[in-house]
Amino acid sequence: YLNSKNISPITIDNLSQGKKEFINWGPFYNVDLKNVNSFDFLKKHNVQAVVHLAAHCYVNESIANPKKYFLNNINSTINVIDMMVKNNIEYLIFSSSCAIYGETKDLLINEESQKTPINPYGLSKLICENIIKSYADMYNLKFISLRFFNVGGADLSLEVGECHNPETHLIPRAISCCLNDETLKVYGNQFDTIDGFAIRDFIHVNDLADAIYKSLKYLFSGGSNNYINLGTGLGFSVKMILDKISSHLNKKINYKIYNQKSGNPPMLVSDNAKAAKILNWHPLNSDLKTIISTACDWYDVASKKGYL
Repeated sequence: YLNSKNISPITIDNLSQGKKEFINWGPFYNVDLKNVNSFDFLKKHNVQAVVHLAAHCYVNESIANPKKYFLNNINSTINVIDMMVKNNIEYLIFSSSCAIYGETKDLLINEESQKTPINPYGLSKLICENIIKSYADMYNLKFISLRFFNVGGADLSLEVGECHNPETHLIPRAISCCLNDETLKVYGNQFDTIDGFAIRDFIHVNDLADAIYKSLKYLFSGGSNNYINLGTGLGFSVKMILDKISSHLNKKINYKIYNQKSGNPPMLVSDNAKAAKILNWHPLNSDLKTIISTACDWYDVASKKGYL
């Protein structure tokens, strides 16, 4: 997406979760961000900005293994911004998370809502935001922290999509269980919501990419440091998602209810007014039909290519 906007990306990944086959734009360097001596390659490039997307991001895993999340997410972020200061790279787009808010009472979460994360993943992201702010105050770093809500769907061109091992995200898990006649595990139907299932705000991955592009433009044009939610303002329960997938595939999804896991708020829905005002960002592809149809189409492509 950035390449189509005449921005030449350099990709850094240790491939612990990503796939090299998905990296089709610009140079690639197999680098572990926890290694402070990994950034010599920067001398070959005139890097102007960093989009920091790398992190462990599974809520339940973070509860079971908090040390893994603190060591990776926090230390890696410190190494990235140290690298930026050392190499005079001024601009940073940081992928934060709605998990920093925890169980807020706000029906629509805005950037000023209380921040009381209830799992180590969310806490690690909030700590990183505070570290970045401290570096910005000291070294004149320019940043935008994008607080992602749930990202879904696949690239509209179907070049890349979700492909995790193990897969923990609801939509691809539900598609797989539906098509393979497996039983989906659903954790909890006794939340304080309209149908008892957890409610989440989903944005399409292309809309996320557009927000990153617009954040870079904003900083390049002199915009101030900011924290911005990325969501649609619409909430869909787990049951609603399953019903939509079942309808799209014209096949029943078998699921079994398990006990609710700690660390999962009943509802997370974004107020995206600030993104519209500051970035002129609007989620154009984030209707549930597009998210689910592209995810289903990608599952077919990924299966045929042997990614799954």
